Amino acid sequence: KEPCNMSSLPIKYNGKFWSATQGGFYQAQYWAEFFLLEYLNGNKEFALGKLTAEEVVNLYRMGVDNIQLMDNAISASSFASTLAAHILASLVQAHSGKQIYGLDHGPSAKVVYMAVHDTNLVFLRQLLGLYWQTYGWAANAVPPGSMLIFELEDVPGKGPMVSTYFQAASPRQLRENRSFSEKSPPSRSPLAIPGCSAGADLACSLGDFEKVVTSKLKSKCIGSPGLQTFIDDIPKPGIQRDGDWPTRHWWVFVLAVVVAFGAGLAVSRAMSPRAARIVQDPNAQELV
Repeated sequence: KEPCNMSSLPIKYNGKFWSATQGGFYQAQYWAEFFLLEYLNGNKEFALGKLTAEEVVNLYRMGVDNIQLMDNAISASSFASTLAAHILASLVQAHSGKQIYGLDHGPSAKVVYMAVHDTNLVFLRQLLGLYWQTYGWAANAVPPGSMLIFELEDVPGKGPMVSTYFQAASPRQLRENRSFSEKSPPSRSPLAIPGCSAGADLACSLGDFEKVVTSKLKSKCIGSPGLQTFIDDIPKPGIQRDGDWPTRHWWVFVLAVVVAFGAGLAVSRAMSPRAARIVQDPNAQELV
């Protein structure tokens, strides 16, 4: 007699970028995410009372693996090129002070915020070769409310530099719906971009960031005609752009997971670039 459990469900290939397979593994990771959201939502009982908080958070590793089956380095250039072009164009526009066709915001914008799905951040991670680890989560996890942040700053003696961060609240912070402050921040991890980052702060020059992004994306897969023209007009490799640095000192591009697994909330608060460089939750004992 066949066992009546998830291991008996046949696994079939779907080919969808949000659902690579159907069957036992897909059902297992679905319930892993369901139990996690019960916990993060603050429910008194979660996972039918059968699992601890730590076990629920660890099971979410299946959700991370499931996304990466299809959201991989091969498919990333097809699905992430529009978003990558938008980020690059926004940074170049902030530096040059000149409007770029295809962007809805103007050069004076100091913060651009975009609400996305977890798959969008996974595609960008794969496209740029990023790796992150935030407090309380599996490597490369994209929990609700997490953010991928690109910060542009004028550094004396270096010029415009791009710093990249991944930020996420810990499982305990989400469950308790905590308010963030500089004394009690979410976990923020500085990221290295292969072929671009240099130095202890892992920052890239804007020119090197441009070279890396344009070498990774596919122009024909950019969904905005204006942004496609912007990318196609960039000399290869890279470009040195003229123009004075604007009077503002820094600029931030934020991508936040507002609808990860169908639910979540992200709140953006203004911090100085210096204050924002916090890497780890100070309450080290509060993993989940």
